[in-house]
Amino acid sequence: MAQVKKRNAQKASPATEYTITWPDSTYTLKLKDHYLYCTCPSWKFQKATDQPRLCKHMKAFYDMTTTK
Repeated sequence: MAQVKKRNAQKASPATEYTITWPDSTYTLKLKDHYLYCTCPSWKFQKATDQPRLCKHMKAFYDMTTTK
């Protein structure tokens, strides 16, 4: 199960950062200008499409942070 922790971003960066930890790895999700970025290779190397890029870390983040 993934865990999400909010980090204080550097003052020079107006982005909000979250650390998402999986059993075997840790990645950073960055929310900037209403767009979510991930540091995982899956997100970084996705081919360009007409849809926003997603990865399993973002899906887990959305699941944990949205109210059902």
